[in-house]
Amino acid sequence: SASGNFSSSSGGSSNASGSSSSSAGTTALTGTFFDAPVQGLRYRTATQSGVTDASGSYKYLAGEKVEFFLGNVSLGKVTAKKLVTPYTLGSSTTTNPSTKTKNIAMLLQNLDKNRINSNTIVIADGLKDYGKKWPRYEEI
Repeated sequence: SASGNFSSSSGGSSNASGSSSSSAGTTALTGTFFDAPVQGLRYRTATQSGVTDASGSYKYLAGEKVEFFLGNVSLGKVTAKKLVTPYTLGSSTTTNPSTKTKNIAMLLQNLDKNRINSNTIVIADGLKDYGKKWPRYEEI
């Protein structure tokens, strides 16, 4: 379950090249959330948090778990890596997608405000508070 208290601070500092570093001086790695590149998903790790950009990019430190959110609703939490997909979150394979994988993919595609361009999925800014008023919400 997701917590209703979502911080949008980065947990680190950014330098001119766009990479960030934690207070311990460890350089953050960049991963991508991809169904097509998904812009507008919130994410949180132990040291980093923010919103995926137009490339679906997010920041993390090696070994951390990353949790993705649509508004305030958790899509799932997995070990952060270079590429995370609905299949990763749904713990399934491309030949046998789980119900969770299918639901995440359909949700993202249906909420894409940019449906004309099938090369990207853009989550509308208006969904940033999705689920916030729910007294309790479960993972999708």
